[in-house]
Amino acid sequence: MDPIAIDGRQAIIIAILALYFGMYVNAKIEILRKLNFLDPITGRLAVSIFLAAV
Repeated sequence: MDPIAIDGRQAIIIAILALYFGMYVNAKIEILRKLNFLDPITGRLAVSIFLAAV
């Protein structure tokens, strides 16, 4: 299996998308708001799960 090669520009785009996704998820799921989860943490967790599956 070949490794995924990501350059700097793609990494920044993924980070921004992860942030916005985290904001969206935290707004929709009440338990994350109650537990005070940070938006970037939620987004990074989703991106890392996705990249691990790929």
